[in-house]
Amino acid sequence: LYTKETKSSLKDERQKKEKELEKDKKPVDYPSFESLKEEELEGKTQLIWIIRDANGNEIKRLLTSPKAGISRTSWNLRGESTSPITIKKSEPGRYSDPDDGFLVAAGNYTVEIMQEKDGAIEQIIEKTPFKVVELNNLALPTSNSAELVQFKKEVAELQRSIAGSSRIMGEMNEKLDLIEHAIRTYPGTDLRLLTEVELLRNLYHDCTVKLWGDGIRAGNEFETVPSITNRIGIVEYQLSANRSGMTKTQRANKNIAEEEYKEFRTTLDDIIVRITALETKLADSKIPYIKGKDENWKEN
Repeated sequence: LYTKETKSSLKDERQKKEKELEKDKKPVDYPSFESLKEEELEGKTQLIWIIRDANGNEIKRLLTSPKAGISRTSWNLRGESTSPITIKKSEPGRYSDPDDGFLVAAGNYTVEIMQEKDGAIEQIIEKTPFKVVELNNLALPTSNSAELVQFKKEVAELQRSIAGSSRIMGEMNEKLDLIEHAIRTYPGTDLRLLTEVELLRNLYHDCTVKLWGDGIRAGNEFETVPSITNRIGIVEYQLSANRSGMTKTQRANKNIAEEEYKEFRTTLDDIIVRITALETKLADSKIPYIKGKDENWKEN
């Protein structure tokens, strides 16, 4: 992408004019509050590179900042990660891989470039076709690349759900801690609600065993069965750089993880409903705000 010049920010434009006035020995007025507010709230311009497959499905978006001259960016030929959304992704460590999606299949793709600033969208480059070519370096080439792509999509979707539930589990545990503390310490709360909290603690533990494995058994050197995240994590790892196809074991692990996740999610949904009911009962005691309480909470 070639750009002759980029537009300066409001602050840069003001300071440039002020320097010109100073150079000409002319008075420089202090900026108005409204202009300072506009400068403070002004967003940065970003380029959004949208990559689509041959069917027009979006598979990746890349963000860059525009600059005068030639703008380039690189794509690692992987789809988007299905991990919970974070603004800044962590850097891979010695024993960890980048948080990214699966390798795409060889074929036809397009890239389109949009420019966004303060919510205003402008198309800079129309959809431009390009090809991803398969390297001829596979000992066991896949006989059905479309089947492999579909299997990767199914694994990625299951992993998206599992990763989201893992985040919810952490939030629910933190909420239970706060609720338990409020019942014990805040005047006027019904101490009998601690019985329900204890029951929810036990259900939560059952969920952790299904999702992450039995830490108590493992910590005491007892045999443990694979957890949901363990099963799907192995499949995801094996498919990470795989271009040769999937195995029967990978299919079996994915199917088992899928069935166990449905059972786990039923229990988790029950916990969420019962925690919400606890919050409703605590509202009668006029307790202060608890993190994660419903969005209709009001100060009075």
